[in-house]
Amino acid sequence: MYVQSAAGEWQKATVTAALGGGRYRVQLEPWEDELAAGGKSARGNGETLEVDASKMEGGSLPFQNADMPKNGFSDMTALDHLHEAALLHNLRARFFADACPYTYTADIIIAVNPYRWFPQLYTEEQRKEYLVFDRAKLPPHAYAASSAAYAGLRESKKDQAILVSGESGAGKTETVKILMRHLALIASSDDSSHIKRIVESNPLLESFGNAQTVRNDNSSRFGKFIELQLNGNCNLVGSKCRTYLLEKSRVVSQDSGERSYHIFYQMLGASPEQRSSFGLGNTEHTRDTMRYTRLGASQTYKIEGKTDGEMLQVTIDALALVGVEGELLGNLLRALAGVLLIGQIDFDGGSGMEAVASIAHSCTAAAAEAAAALQVDVKPLEEALTRQVLKMRNESVVKPLTPVGAAANRDALAKELYSRFRLAGCADLCGDNCA
Repeated sequence: MYVQSAAGEWQKATVTAALGGGRYRVQLEPWEDELAAGGKSARGNGETLEVDASKMEGGSLPFQNADMPKNGFSDMTALDHLHEAALLHNLRARFFADACPYTYTADIIIAVNPYRWFPQLYTEEQRKEYLVFDRAKLPPHAYAASSAAYAGLRESKKDQAILVSGESGAGKTETVKILMRHLALIASSDDSSHIKRIVESNPLLESFGNAQTVRNDNSSRFGKFIELQLNGNCNLVGSKCRTYLLEKSRVVSQDSGERSYHIFYQMLGASPEQRSSFGLGNTEHTRDTMRYTRLGASQTYKIEGKTDGEMLQVTIDALALVGVEGELLGNLLRALAGVLLIGQIDFDGGSGMEAVASIAHSCTAAAAEAAAALQVDVKPLEEALTRQVLKMRNESVVKPLTPVGAAANRDALAKELYSRFRLAGCADLCGDNCA
């Protein structure tokens, strides 16, 4: 049997006595990995307690599966008793038995994020083993999904889709990269240049759309649909990426311990020469002093083992792959610097409903820096921040904003500018790789 704690955790147990009225006396058992390690269960070995099964779904305790292999079942449809506790037990057994994060459930592949890399699972030999889809002979793996999709395309000549879903921190971003690299290998042709662009341009999406959260240092804060394009011979010839539902609020605010989008920290972590080239040469501007990067107070300075400054070069290299370099690259980085610099602007004008906002005297230098980065004059920028234009039929009315309203207007402008600059970058990515 399985019993559940007040916190919702399942534990193996054996019924030692039926007490009537749906109540049982049970003895807790350790998990297999705890026995192998010689340790004890978090709830104790051999501990006896009473449980009330009448309050559980179905009115009875869920059964364990007899004769479960040491490594668990590779396909969970083989479980005789299929319920939450049995599923979690099987996943746990497989994960700890041989460090295998993958398990089949019919055509679905469940991946348990180990939060570390298992290089032996993603070698060149492993990728080649799954070139031909043969589920009966191959253990569960993300490569099984990419291989099955390609096999379905060749056989049916119809579009195939792979859906990668899960909660934040489940490993969706890494899984997509694993699948794309394998599909690029399966569908490779003599011309490998476009394959390189497709696989190696992924850091671009991550820099502009991923951020650190309390659960994940590289969490995608947007949705994406990646379309790989193959010709009549089923060779990869291009790709298209559609993005949607960007978390705009993260540009201007983050919860404690979290960060805004990676690209901002990469730019602030660049060399003094690089920072000067895109408008962040002022050494007083750091991740701890700029409004839009300091709010989460994150102390993370490396993502996936690389510093923010090192990751900026990875981003620049990815941009170059899709043709964003030279003057175009400089304009993009200056525009992004402008978003950060807008956040440094505060407003005066008193308090109350009749107050009229203007840029605070102490922020005139910040306003000039933001205007220079965005390549606009300071006066139009101040008007855009401190006034609201109301359009009514055939006329427009300009309404002055209070300092509080101007601050909200500033943040709204920063969010919209970032969204548009990011979409422009994704458009370059999609257009350059599209067949």
